[in-house]
Amino acid sequence: MPRIILSAIAQTYGDDPTSGQLVCGEDLNVLHGMHSEQLCWNELSDALQEVVKGGGRVRFVYDEVGEELRVTTIFEISRGLTEAELEMLVEETFDQWADGIGATSFHSYRGEVLSMGLAQAIQESGQSKFVGELFVDAFPPIDDRDLVVHVDDLDSPDAELIQDLIAGAEAGDSQALVDLGQRYEAGEGLAKDEKLAFQCYHDAAQAENVNGSYLTGLSLWTGMGVEENPERAFTYFQKAAAGGIALALQPLGTCFAGGFGVEPDEDKAIACYEKGAKLGDADCIAELGDCYEFGTGVEPDRIKALEFYQRALDAGCDEAQEAIARLKAA
Repeated sequence: MPRIILSAIAQTYGDDPTSGQLVCGEDLNVLHGMHSEQLCWNELSDALQEVVKGGGRVRFVYDEVGEELRVTTIFEISRGLTEAELEMLVEETFDQWADGIGATSFHSYRGEVLSMGLAQAIQESGQSKFVGELFVDAFPPIDDRDLVVHVDDLDSPDAELIQDLIAGAEAGDSQALVDLGQRYEAGEGLAKDEKLAFQCYHDAAQAENVNGSYLTGLSLWTGMGVEENPERAFTYFQKAAAGGIALALQPLGTCFAGGFGVEPDEDKAIACYEKGAKLGDADCIAELGDCYEFGTGVEPDRIKALEFYQRALDAGCDEAQEAIARLKAA
């Protein structure tokens, strides 16, 4: 599907988001690849959405030749736009660069940068949160917008983002490896390849990335891209949980309960579930329901079991509904 690319000069400020100094030159390279999570497409008028079919992420690109930062947004289009449609698309995109998505924050595997507007709002609210040292303004300067409109036939509106991730992964950046692995696993912008996804996760885990450790453990647990091996998964879940990944606590507790990769220890299993439950993890809450229903490591207590199952259901664990029905029917 053809794409239309809108690009213009972005502004970057340093030090103070209220009265910061304009930053120029190669220092802007650290912002290359920063992008929004939200899509401008969702905010387009109905008339434009009939021909513009997707895309719309706000992304910053460092131009090495001009030593300037540019804001770009790429849309998928079903056909060529009329002059009036193009004018409307530019206007609505500029609106998002100025006060919509452009007034939020932007991310890449390198970290996060706040817009001028968001940083100012945080500062004026009196919060003690560190807002950073660089701030971007996606809205081009009135006197020098240097708007470029380009149409091509590349497949993915996220092609540049993926290239950034590949470059970061090749350079050994562990979070880029995680993000790239998730795209391979989901087939998002890349051909679905579970083996490559696992390799990315494993390489990230080897670099001590706790997200990589969790996803490596999960892959070994489920057999995603690698031979299923719950015993090996234990070590990775343990590292992830120790690094603050709440999602790792439920499978880690299950390893302790079932003796996968470690001696069975019901007390440690329950400790994992209780810690996860305090953090709001629905699966850990449901596991505590199981423990009280079947007397695993605790005295059986149908009332407590029902309470935990209901909490799990409220937290988003749909499987708890079956357990609630089972207890109520008994």
